[in-house]
Amino acid sequence: MQMGFVKPHRIDGKPALVRMPERAFAPLPATGASVPMDEYWARRIRDKDVFEADDPSAETAADEPEAEPAAKKARRASRQAKAKEPAPKVPANAEHLSAPAPEAPQSDNSIKPDPAPEADPSVSKEP
Repeated sequence: MQMGFVKPHRIDGKPALVRMPERAFAPLPATGASVPMDEYWARRIRDKDVFEADDPSAETAADEPEAEPAAKKARRASRQAKAKEPAPKVPANAEHLSAPAPEAPQSDNSIKPDPAPEADPSVSKEP
């Protein structure tokens, strides 16, 4: 999809509050943002909620000098050295590392029923 850069129009000196559906309905920043030129943004432009502007990041990218060739070579060599590092080897006697840990002793915190009351000799069951 084609992308475009838009900024909100100003209302009484403040930028209009325009929501961005592609960014979870966050407000469009006053400095503008790059957005997909779909039906939603075409309608915002037509209703004059926003206007198309030049993307400032495109201008600054063109102004930045290209990195030095020596610096590029050093970064490439560093990446290649990292890629060539061998993976750590697992020792042959590493079975103990994968064995389950011994279980901790279980405490007996369960609720036990009260013992049956003993018969009281002073109380007789006969009338």
